[in-house]
Amino acid sequence: MKRRVLLAFMTTITGGLVAGCIDNSTTTDNEETDSSTTDSKKNESLTPSDYEECPLSVIRENHLPSEAAEEVTKALEDGSYETSEQLYLEEILGVDPTFIQSIVDDQRRYYRAEIDSDGEKTTLVLEEGLPTNDTTVDIHNQSHSELTLSLNILYEPFSDTFEPKTIVDDGFEVDARDSITLDDHDLRYGEYKLEATVDSAETVEDGPVSVEMARGFDGIYIDEDRNIKFGEYTHDMVPCAWKSDGQLDR
Repeated sequence: MKRRVLLAFMTTITGGLVAGCIDNSTTTDNEETDSSTTDSKKNESLTPSDYEECPLSVIRENHLPSEAAEEVTKALEDGSYETSEQLYLEEILGVDPTFIQSIVDDQRRYYRAEIDSDGEKTTLVLEEGLPTNDTTVDIHNQSHSELTLSLNILYEPFSDTFEPKTIVDDGFEVDARDSITLDDHDLRYGEYKLEATVDSAETVEDGPVSVEMARGFDGIYIDEDRNIKFGEYTHDMVPCAWKSDGQLDR
């Protein structure tokens, strides 16, 4: 099987995968920064409601205000965290669901925040899961004739808690100058390895392609000469971090 050097479509898009703060520096989930640079040290004068909500669906643990980070640490260590007072983490979550990204054994793990209150106490439980990227798998036939694409996509999660699996292994007919979207294949955070063949020609491979907060897989493109290109994109996105006054550091 011959492996080709593939061109990737790298586009800069002003909108995020999820609503967020935008600047001119691209960040991805594996680019951890020291939380001390965000000036989010514990401030005894701030109440939970003083903290601004994060509009993103993924928050890095090392970017949390220290009070919320303590709640997360206790929930992860003990299986849950209970308080009779207002929960700091609850006040900063602006999206449902929100996942807390943590680095464990050099692996990115994502924990969904589940918060329950009975009027007397509030309980925080963090369940490991797989955030979903809002993009889909699209096939774009840019040629002037109908074609058949054989496609195999292997998904490998960032965390070894979950098993790799083949999410696509099928053939697809695409009309000339047309595109199709594969149903039921929303992309979860992780890495993807791809193999594709047009009309029984040689197989083209690519990967791993990362899908995460500011990076993703942009579909499969077949040009007039039956060349296959796997598209990737990146977004300019600033992860949520809080200043000492409780406002987001934009």
